[in-house]
Amino acid sequence: MLLSSAAPDRQIDEVLILASDGETVGRLANLEVVPATPGPPQPVSVAEAIDWSPQGDRALVSFRNGAIFALPLNDDADQMELIGRVGAGTVVNPAWSPTGERVGFISVTDSQRARSLSVLDVNSHRVDTLIVPTDGRFVVDFAWMPDGNTLLFTEGGELGGAVGGIDLWRIDADGANRELVVSAGTVAPVARVTNVRPSSDGRSVAYSVQIPGPDGPRADSVWVRDLESHLGFKIALPSVDSVDDIWWTDQGLVIAVTTQGNPGERTGAQELLEVRHDGQVRVLWAAPVPAGTPISGTPAATPQPI
Repeated sequence: MLLSSAAPDRQIDEVLILASDGETVGRLANLEVVPATPGPPQPVSVAEAIDWSPQGDRALVSFRNGAIFALPLNDDADQMELIGRVGAGTVVNPAWSPTGERVGFISVTDSQRARSLSVLDVNSHRVDTLIVPTDGRFVVDFAWMPDGNTLLFTEGGELGGAVGGIDLWRIDADGANRELVVSAGTVAPVARVTNVRPSSDGRSVAYSVQIPGPDGPRADSVWVRDLESHLGFKIALPSVDSVDDIWWTDQGLVIAVTTQGNPGERTGAQELLEVRHDGQVRVLWAAPVPAGTPISGTPAATPQPI
């Protein structure tokens, strides 16, 4: 387990590495980056995201000023600054590739309106920008494919804005072979693909679809799509307000959702739903949502290919 704590001035204090029993097995502190202009090293700012390396021997930590560090668990090894501070920009959710040879991340500038997808080579520190924002469209999120050589990413504009729809794409880690996986416009004129989760064998991808609602985006459906044939199937789910996360398991999928309450009521539940390979859906766990929480559900749908 990785934790970060910050001092009152919001500068990073330390990153802790904890064992499953809560024992502290590593403590990383006094991190510094070299400023872009001449001057002494400066402390990095508060940690934004933390990720384990595939081998579990290093932690990837990104900071608010855009710096990314690879932090070893072995005290004898050196901390590795992969990227120094990037000035006015920042880095969003950097993630190790499954092979540990690359790091993918989204570079953000201009108050979230300019979001580019980049890949960093861990050994050479070379950064290749794969997708840059164009015509009001920008990268929203991404996920590595299991081979470590391909990424899935979503791209689009704001829901309800001039550019409708957030679509799902696939691209090689070197920027080649960009391919549209699914257009959100096949579900609704203005929709967004989210919670993109490739299967462990790399053959399929699961994702949810949101559409505009009276109080903001709401869940429309969850899909599984074959990446070779592009054949997709909608999963029959109970009425839900939101799809919060998706995981692949040996048995199928587990989907975290917030469900609506009875008509006219504003209560519901947070649930973990198991969707088995045969299409059966069962509730693994549920907890009530606090009374008064606004909830508006969407109707269930039967599986259908498109």
